[in-house]
Amino acid sequence: MRRTLEAIFRHPFQLLTLLVLLPLIGVAVAYFATPKTYQSTASLWVLQRYAVIGATGPETNLTSTPAMTQSAALTSLLQTRTFVQSVINGIGFVPTLHLSASVLNDPQQLQDAVVSELSKNVVATVNGPNLVVITYSNRDPRIAQQIIQAVITQFQMQSLAVSKAEGNSLLASYQVDLQQAQKSDDTAVAAEAQYLAAHPRVTQAPSSDPQYAQLDAARVQAENHLHTIQSSINALQQSLLTVVMTLLSSINPWYLHAPNRVPKITSLAAAAVWGLLSWPSSFSL
Repeated sequence: MRRTLEAIFRHPFQLLTLLVLLPLIGVAVAYFATPKTYQSTASLWVLQRYAVIGATGPETNLTSTPAMTQSAALTSLLQTRTFVQSVINGIGFVPTLHLSASVLNDPQQLQDAVVSELSKNVVATVNGPNLVVITYSNRDPRIAQQIIQAVITQFQMQSLAVSKAEGNSLLASYQVDLQQAQKSDDTAVAAEAQYLAAHPRVTQAPSSDPQYAQLDAARVQAENHLHTIQSSINALQQSLLTVVMTLLSSINPWYLHAPNRVPKITSLAAAAVWGLLSWPSSFSL
């Protein structure tokens, strides 16, 4: 023990140099050995709430802000294989994941890895009533920015496609009801006309004939039902047009940030100082 202390006090400069160099070497190794990550960010200004076509027409969550509904819808879509596949089409995305050969050679595992990557790492954050911030990090800054741009584009396109499909399905059911209502109205009109042809004097005192009054009431009811369905169809068509126009204009890329290193360290010297203050530490640059 005494000899150790004597060696330390005889060579204080060498010991101090060692204490300084070790953290610097550790930081340098971490800096150059750890894969660099770049983050791309897009700020979206949302004008309207996300709406879907329900049994009675467009429906939305009126208790949430437009940004909250749009963020929730995007997060849900990111969990689906169809949406993720549409996002990465045409982007050299898979090589940046550095997957093993076994995963690359298995289509199911590869798809699972891709869906997991985007569903976990593409993050939509609400930053105000009308502002959604979308971020994604990747080792390639160009890929990070392309993914963000594709997510925004596909979100608009698939939201529009879903609304149109739901609207067309509801319109189809209304058309079936309309055809049935039209047949009922034609039948009621024909029955009343046939009765009048057989009893022409009824027109002189229609209220005195209970059977005619019943036929006339049935005709009026059939016509009202027909007009109600037709009005519902017209209102739904107008609502669909409104939803489509809203989807096309409600999400605007307010600002698309250039990819940045994550986290940002201005210089190796600053990193070294941080290493000295918190040694031992691990760094993820």
